[in-house]
Amino acid sequence: MSERLKAKMKSGQPVTGCFVNFSAPIVAEMLKDAGFDFMLLDQEHGCFSQSDMENMVRAADTVGLDIIVRVDYDPSSIQKALDMGAAGVQIPMVRTKEDVEQAVSRAKYPPNGSRGVDFYSRAYRLQNTKNAADYLEKQNGDTIVIVQIETAEAAQNFDEILSVPGVDVAFLGALDLSVSMGYPEGAKNPHMQAVLDDLYLRAEKMKVPAGMVFLNPLMFKNASGRGAKFLVTTVMRALSTGFEQILGTADCR
Repeated sequence: MSERLKAKMKSGQPVTGCFVNFSAPIVAEMLKDAGFDFMLLDQEHGCFSQSDMENMVRAADTVGLDIIVRVDYDPSSIQKALDMGAAGVQIPMVRTKEDVEQAVSRAKYPPNGSRGVDFYSRAYRLQNTKNAADYLEKQNGDTIVIVQIETAEAAQNFDEILSVPGVDVAFLGALDLSVSMGYPEGAKNPHMQAVLDDLYLRAEKMKVPAGMVFLNPLMFKNASGRGAKFLVTTVMRALSTGFEQILGTADCR
């Protein structure tokens, strides 16, 4: 299904997703009903067993919702996420071109990369073709690789990082990037806004879609207006905001 996300971004339309950091398959159904394009399982900050992850992917498949996995720092997590049927992987804390080359290689089969082949994986079983060569070619073409730009070093190496073949989205991790650059107050700092503006422009120049977190409609409008095509909110923010609104409306406090 990942070809749908790629096609939508290439046509200039934004795609919207939601970080989910706990196992609750019903969330996939709720996100699909709300109109989201994908669910982003957060293995970096979340708490998932491999069985939890696979069941979340199954739930998303059932309702036609794409799955991206933000992997953790174990190199094998890229292959495991893709073998269970994820449409793509989001790689945190990349710093250099070499970091990204290694990540892309782990996400792509030879000759494009070094991903191990398993014809008993869930990803293979669910493909329309059982022809091995067709499957490998389709996976290499469809798999989405998102790299997170969230350190000062990554921002400095931005153009080199985006030049790596196979990078589909540059996700601007504004909070971590701000802290890395000495601004713990976050992206509200005027200097950080200038840095982000520069990164948006450079991504557009290199024809790589930018990604960003949004926590409310104003942030969505701001990010999409600056050129972001891969926009992600968080289930924890949605729950917190919903709880506050319910209590406020009921005048319970």
